[in-house]
Amino acid sequence: MNIDFQKEKERIELKHSTYVGSIGIYMEFSEKVEDTAFKYYLYNGIREDEAVNFISSMFSSIVEEQMKDQKRLEIEKNLFRICNKEYIFDIYVYNDKTFLFDWNPKIDELDAALLLYYATINLSQ
Repeated sequence: MNIDFQKEKERIELKHSTYVGSIGIYMEFSEKVEDTAFKYYLYNGIREDEAVNFISSMFSSIVEEQMKDQKRLEIEKNLFRICNKEYIFDIYVYNDKTFLFDWNPKIDELDAALLLYYATINLSQ
């Protein structure tokens, strides 16, 4: 039996953390990335002014986790897989300092990074 110690550590941290709220991101299909429409749903106490910081922090965290020793992260640019579906990101705080998050398991880490990347760009405009 193989134990994924990183996943086990994350599970324990989430179990001992405080749930803050959730952010839903819906990316509506468009033929051009620039024309893609985003909808954001804030659940259980997340404020609009917090959403931008949370989304950019989640993106940075996933990229850092995925890059490891690589110089750059190869994210496949096919957006069709992640469009027209709401993805929920649950946000937690551990020891009142560390920011943690978990998301809908129907999206893998690279697709989550892609979704958060375009959401970050959309929110910065």
